[in-house]
Amino acid sequence: MNQFKEISIKDIFKFLVENEKDRIFAEKVMKERKQPKEHDPKNWRHDFFVDVISDMFIDGFCMNYPHGKIIKQTNSSFFYRGENQLYPTTLSSLNRRLNQINKIEERTIEEFIAKMRIADFRNLLLCFDHVQNHISKGLSVLYEQIAQHYGIETNWLDITSDLEVALFFACCKYSENKWMPLTEEDLKKSDQAKYGVLFRKKNNMLHDIELYCNHVKFFPIGYQPFMRCHKQYGYSFYMDPDTDLKDQKYFEVLIFKHNEEFCKSIYEKMEGGKKIFPEEGLNIINDYIESIKSRKIFSRETFNYVCEHEKDLDKNAIEEMIIKYNYEIDDDIAPNDISNEIITSVNEYYKDFDIEKEYNLKLTTRLCFYK
Repeated sequence: MNQFKEISIKDIFKFLVENEKDRIFAEKVMKERKQPKEHDPKNWRHDFFVDVISDMFIDGFCMNYPHGKIIKQTNSSFFYRGENQLYPTTLSSLNRRLNQINKIEERTIEEFIAKMRIADFRNLLLCFDHVQNHISKGLSVLYEQIAQHYGIETNWLDITSDLEVALFFACCKYSENKWMPLTEEDLKKSDQAKYGVLFRKKNNMLHDIELYCNHVKFFPIGYQPFMRCHKQYGYSFYMDPDTDLKDQKYFEVLIFKHNEEFCKSIYEKMEGGKKIFPEEGLNIINDYIESIKSRKIFSRETFNYVCEHEKDLDKNAIEEMIIKYNYEIDDDIAPNDISNEIITSVNEYYKDFDIEKEYNLKLTTRLCFYK
């Protein structure tokens, strides 16, 4: 396990200054890119590479990654993850639950069930014109990463490039269907609760390429059809079952002593969570998404879809085990039974949506040649 390094609230304020400098720098780059400029033919190589490097700081740059084509957000100097107390491990939401199951057979089925829930969430998103419009622009919809941000169990772990987002999760709790800042009463519950945790990693492009080559999957999410991912400046880290972020050499683990006043200030700065949990059309179907999280009956279509992507599994044996563990495959139901009225409501919400106007972006890309 990585050795914890204790930092002070004063240190965090220094980090916040760095965070703000990143924002100012990105704004400056974007402003300069919008200005017409004359290129010196003798220095075209220099100008070209300056432009290419500046692409990383352009909000709205469309870029191909191994996981799809996304609308990128500006680069920052660091990646972060915040946790509101010292937990023994930092695992993906799915692996956290699977690691509590001892029987291999049961673990296999629960992982398969989780993949069917993600498949149903994907089918749900595909019902909406807003998602289809995103796809029609040649952009990828990252269904698993969106599912993770809306509380469905996956193998992905949420990371952010914005320190303020990480601090919100390090200083607040979700209680009685709302976010609240930690209080002195919360901090007295245990020794672990006295500390907030920040995972921090330098954003080094060459090092990150090396990580990818070593099969560490660490990707930006960017602007997706729904707002929560980009409001949280989301990145995703794919976690194998035995992967614990606290064991990784890629992040330093920083801990700090909580105090109620600081937690309240972060809560207020993030407007009680409204900055990262915005009002949006997907909130119309929040209850339906909640039902997917605990779904036990699945369509034959969903079952076949997941089997096609899990070719090493015996389809008949899996179906028998699904029944054994009190789940069901129903030949007579559709992947989703959401009503046309609700689909229409979500479509109406986004009827006049224009991504460039909504987020004050100019979508840009760079012509690439692939050998």
